[in-house]
Amino acid sequence: MSTRCNDVYATRGVQERSWSEPEPTTSLELLDALGVATGDSFIDIGAGQSELVDRLLVPGFTDLTILDLSDTALEATRQRTRFHNVTAVQVDITTWEPTRRYDVWHDRAVLHFLSAPDAQRYADHRTRGPRSGRCAHHRRLRT
Repeated sequence: MSTRCNDVYATRGVQERSWSEPEPTTSLELLDALGVATGDSFIDIGAGQSELVDRLLVPGFTDLTILDLSDTALEATRQRTRFHNVTAVQVDITTWEPTRRYDVWHDRAVLHFLSAPDAQRYADHRTRGPRSGRCAHHRRLRT
């Protein structure tokens, strides 16, 4: 699966990927509504090449983690941000075991791509990951 994801990121632009968005407006609005602060630890599941992490660095977030199956996507983000205050994790979310807890767990579209058994494994991980129970899940995919 990671090979396919890498191929998609390497060969398709933002407008050609149904899950990509040019500006993470909905995510930022959700985080604002949840009262997320710059000192909160934050993980973005299925971050891909999203610019959400870029937007969170501007006000001074210092504990950001981005997780994705595609190392191609994470590398593009590294080149943009130099991973200043950002930890990148390249792993399949259905097999990943969080080694720490996060104040905020953000997932914009991962559940859309999972089978029912994989979604259950992901839900099991999610219950062990967020410290405060603040989870921002939303799905707005272009069709």
